Amino acid sequence: MAYTEGNTYPANARGDLRRMGILACSCVLLAVLLAAYSDWGTVPAVLLGAASCAMLLAGYFRMHPLSRARIFRRDEYARLLAADDRMRGALSRLDDTHFVLSNIMVELFHVEHLVVSRGGIFVIAAVPGNGQPALSGSALFAGGRSLEPKTAALWRACHFFNMIIQKSYRSQVMPRPVLVFTDLESVPFGEFDGISIVTPDGLLPAIMSVRTDALSKELCDSIAYYLKSRYIEAGSADDLPDRNRNG
Repeated sequence: MAYTEGNTYPANARGDLRRMGILACSCVLLAVLLAAYSDWGTVPAVLLGAASCAMLLAGYFRMHPLSRARIFRRDEYARLLAADDRMRGALSRLDDTHFVLSNIMVELFHVEHLVVSRGGIFVIAAVPGNGQPALSGSALFAGGRSLEPKTAALWRACHFFNMIIQKSYRSQVMPRPVLVFTDLESVPFGEFDGISIVTPDGLLPAIMSVRTDALSKELCDSIAYYLKSRYIEAGSADDLPDRNRNG
């Protein structure tokens, strides 16, 4: 069984609302203190407090990209949770030469699943829903919705991991992006713009069909430990205490 570590997603938005409430109260307190103890006056103090609140909330949504869905689009978030369960179930069937990191915040972007193995590194994202993948010009769509933000985020993560591995290990290791259509049993094509397009049943073959000596065992173990210590122990995308570890 694969070595799996990461954080589960919150079941609801209570944590988000609590943290956002603390941020809003801090801004209100700032506005009250400025109005009472400075020469600003009430209106400028209120405007500054409102602007501060807006910036803090925008930063919060940036650091917690799924919080919008948890708060405002609960049906969509429920589909995301179901898709994540399918992904974790599929990845748990990898053998113990694979390291899986789930739900991590890499600098300022979210990575759903990262697999480090002798065959290479894989950055994996899920596409929930019954919409079939389709091409329109040079863009990928599913159910009439553009997947450009998700495909662009996958490639940004791949290039970022390649950069930090090259810097830390003097090795050129370009991760492979994988897009998993979690509610489909088949897909009409297997690749788009260098991104593997698979179903949950096709995820393991996509990972295990590559050559197994792309990375030495020592380099594979070292990269996995480095990424774990940097992005798991420092906190996940949602700063949760619950850890999942199998293997």
